[in-house]
Parts: sequence; structure tokens; C-alpha cells
Amino acid sequence: MNQSPPDIHSSSDDYISRFLNAGGKFLLNKQSQIISTIITAYRLSLATALDVGGGHFQSAPILAQAGIKVTITGSDYSCQQQMLKTSPNANIEFKVSSLCPLPFPEHSYDLVSTFRVLSHLDNFEDFIGECCRVAKVAVIFDYPTTKSLNYLSRYFFKTKLAVEKNTRTFNSFSDNQIKELLAKNGFQIKQIERELFWPHFLHRAVNNKLLSNIIEKPAEIFGITQRFGSPVIVFATRV
Repeated sequence: MNQSPPDIHSSSDDYISRFLNAGGKFLLNKQSQIISTIITAYRLSLATALDVGGGHFQSAPILAQAGIKVTITGSDYSCQQQMLKTSPNANIEFKVSSLCPLPFPEHSYDLVSTFRVLSHLDNFEDFIGECCRVAKVAVIFDYPTTKSLNYLSRYFFKTKLAVEKNTRTFNSFSDNQIKELLAKNGFQIKQIERELFWPHFLHRAVNNKLLSNIIEKPAEIFGITQRFGSPVIVFATRV
């Protein structure tokens, strides 16, 4: 799907610019809240974490704030630029590493996390396998689901591109597909949270936190988001 590793783009200033306006901040805040809630609930069993492809620096700080010792991997040294710009003194380690395979022993980190990566890989089955292999206790990651309005945005890619300017194509997955891949690697889903009902590009077009909250609230209240929301954040533990 992508000639270069996707984390190189998601670590760039161009990609980060997608989250600087009100719409982008709304999306990022929703993701951050979910990650924080999940990690807080399971914190006692998690001392170390490997954030694979985490050069966007959107998930690693949340893990570190929970008291977890975090290591970020990036496909290139340039992938550490966001960490160096925003938190140069952060007690977070950075290592250059391929996305798949991961050059780490089995069970070498309590938690393996990865965001903004899976949906941009053709070898996603191998990638999930590698994340599970390295994780001693749990994995947490996001994926776009086929059971959502966001899935339909692929049919309106030109419109999406006109709004977002620098968007990418991506793979979507069924919930059963992810469940089976995790089970194949000895993991069982413990928690699933769905971020938003309406497509991301709509929130970027609205570009207003208040309006985004208003249009999302009915779907959230009536349980529609938890059935058809996307992206999905999944937390799974080793069986």
C-alpha cells in the first residue's frame, strides 16, 4: 500500500498539521481520553511499553504519564523529530527499528502499543503477530472498522482529500478479523472502544469543537457510536 514505512509520514510535520486546528484537536483528544482510560484500568500489570511507529508522539506521552517506562520505535531517525521538538527532556527512549519484523526478543515489553500504523500496512497479519510476540502482557492498537460510516469515506476519497489536503488511503478491518488475528497469536480482547460515529473528515471540515460535540452526542447517548464508531481502539491480553 505504501512504498515507504507509514510511520515516517505520521512522524512528519505535514502529518502533525492535521491535528493543529480545532477539528484535529477534537479527534486527537477523543483518542487520548480512550487510551488513558484503558491504561489506567490495567496500569498495575504494565511497567514497560514499546510504542511501535510512535514517532507521531500522540500515544507515548499518555503511557509515560501513567508511570510506564516507554520506548518508541521509528523506521528512521527522522521519526523522533516530534519528540525532540515537543518534549526533548522526556524520559522516553527512541530506537530505530523496522516495523516488521520487530528486532526484540519475545515478551520483552509488558505492553506493545501502535497507533496510526496497522491500516497502512499490506502485511498487517505479520505485523500484529510481531506486536503480540514482543508483548508479555498486553497489546493496544487502533484500526478503522468496516462497520462504520468512516468506511464509506473511501468512496468519497477526492472529497476527503479536498478537506484534509494530506490524507492517505487505508485498509479497514472487520471486528471478527481482528479478534481472530489476536486469538491466533494467543491474545484475548479485554476492551474495545470506538472513537466517533461521524467520519473524521467531517469533523475537520466543521473545524469547531462545540459543533463536533453536538453532532456526536446523539450517537453516543443512544449507543450507536459503540456499535458503529471508528476508529476502534482494542486492548487485548495474553491468554
